[in-house]
Amino acid sequence: MTEPISTNDLATIFKDLTPIPQNDGPYPVCTIAYSDAFQLAMGYFRAIIRSDERSERALRLTVTCLQHNPANYTIWHYRRTVLNTLLSPSLSSNKHHQQQQHQEEVEDMSKRRKLKDLQLAASLGGPNPKNYQVWYHRHAILEDILLGKSNNSSSISTSTLNRDGETKEEEGEENKDKNGGDDGGNCHGERYWEDVDFWVRNELDYTAQVFEMDAKNYHAWSHRQWVIKSVNRDALWYEEKIFAHKLINEDPFNNSAWNHRWFVSHRGCNTISEEYMRMEADYAIKAAELDPYNESPWRYLLGLIREFLFSLEHKEEDSEKVQVEHDTATATATTGKAVDEIIDYYLNEIDTIKNKLNSNSRNADHVGYCTQMVIAQVDLLEMKNDDLNAIGVALKYTLELKDQDPIRKSYWEQREQALRSRLPK
Repeated sequence: MTEPISTNDLATIFKDLTPIPQNDGPYPVCTIAYSDAFQLAMGYFRAIIRSDERSERALRLTVTCLQHNPANYTIWHYRRTVLNTLLSPSLSSNKHHQQQQHQEEVEDMSKRRKLKDLQLAASLGGPNPKNYQVWYHRHAILEDILLGKSNNSSSISTSTLNRDGETKEEEGEENKDKNGGDDGGNCHGERYWEDVDFWVRNELDYTAQVFEMDAKNYHAWSHRQWVIKSVNRDALWYEEKIFAHKLINEDPFNNSAWNHRWFVSHRGCNTISEEYMRMEADYAIKAAELDPYNESPWRYLLGLIREFLFSLEHKEEDSEKVQVEHDTATATATTGKAVDEIIDYYLNEIDTIKNKLNSNSRNADHVGYCTQMVIAQVDLLEMKNDDLNAIGVALKYTLELKDQDPIRKSYWEQREQALRSRLPK
């Protein structure tokens, strides 16, 4: 990690500069009580920005300032600008015949510097693991490496994530398609993947450490998922599925771990096949059987089935554009039958869980009404659009839920009205 400059050494190291004080205007309403050390460090920081100095001492000064305020976006951004300049190959190669040797030296130095900056971000983010600037700094350091934008890993993104992040991910998807294969980068040499694997492993290990302190840290999950999707390798997707399963086993109520399993099973955005949907749905049912009162597996199950129905509806719309009326009707009927079979299968699975729960209740003093399981039944029954009997059963359950889930009584009254409107008058 880059060593900071102590307050006592600032005047000596920057003897050629005059610190620029903060300008709060002629009539400041409410001045902030900054410490003297912070004001002095920021005064020199403003001076190096004005002169656009990109040097080792400027890099050290950013550490000093960030120790006072690790959430200052301007300091982080300027640090990346300085790093980019210091890592520029042109500064390390003055003779043409030594260019290759210097290039290797630059790459090695770049790797060391970037690793030190990741360590800096980790140390500053430790007391506040939800610091936006710290997490974006990690993203910016690794962006060109993981998305394959540079051959030597010597550049650092100085753009803002909101402006350029999505565009670069889309470019990465295009490159994956052109290069072929699910590994998303088969055109790269072995050395490239060895380098990328180093950084990927570093980030996965770091986020895993963060989860040990806070298993639901949104910033860490987002960063981890960005890393996985950027690299897009089969082995990594499989490994992450095991990781999500491990966290769900440790805490079945961890919604973040369930969300990660969804992300991994869909590889970031893809619609999954019926076979894979059933595998994931069976996983959710098994988890729900272990604890029917846990909302997470029920939501996961319903999300899978809803997504599958949605994909089938779009297929029907596409088929209607190219098929004659008779064939379309036949295809729609076949699709509807397949949907009913899937829904009925998981309704039967829920009945099995309910029977076990009722059986256990006879051996216990009290087993509460399993609200989450009944809600799942209502949602599944409601998906059977043309089955009036299913709608009637769902209506019965909503009447129960009005009493058993009083906090959301008004919501269940609305669901009741919606179901009644689907029954013949």
